Amino acid sequence: MTNGPKRCHSCRTEHPTGVGFKRVRGNMLCGMCAARRKHRQAERSGAILWILFVATALAWVMDGPWALKSLLTVISLVWVVQVVIVILHELGHALAALLLGVRVRGIEFGRDGPVIFSLNMGDIAIRLRLLPLDGVTLLVPAQRDVRVRIIIFAAAGALTKVGLTAAAVTW
Repeated sequence: MTNGPKRCHSCRTEHPTGVGFKRVRGNMLCGMCAARRKHRQAERSGAILWILFVATALAWVMDGPWALKSLLTVISLVWVVQVVIVILHELGHALAALLLGVRVRGIEFGRDGPVIFSLNMGDIAIRLRLLPLDGVTLLVPAQRDVRVRIIIFAAAGALTKVGLTAAAVTW
């Protein structure tokens, strides 16, 4: 790929430097079009999951076949458990950072799709996106002892999952 002029496959705008282009499914897209496409894909995935929830509820309310109800319920429960695990995992990172004296700038549950819930708690911005299957805890960079604090911060998310697994096994 050369760094000469490039034309975006989606918006057809020619960019003189070609910097910031991404190849998406064989097409060269500028950064804005690539982000828009990713956002639309996340919205479609989120809509499919919400349709799954509605289908599960209808299967139970309308007394559908037992196999269908069981399958839809298991898929829905796996998704709900994954979301709960992501939320607790990111909260584990944030709690560790706060206990270590590192300022937390924000917590995002889900990185794709539109924000469906937003809350500011002091200096911490909390955002829940349509598809919260992953997350990120944003820190304000610290000046001293940063290496030890970052290691403990990173381990806190994994330790939260270990604790959740231990609780699930003993329950």
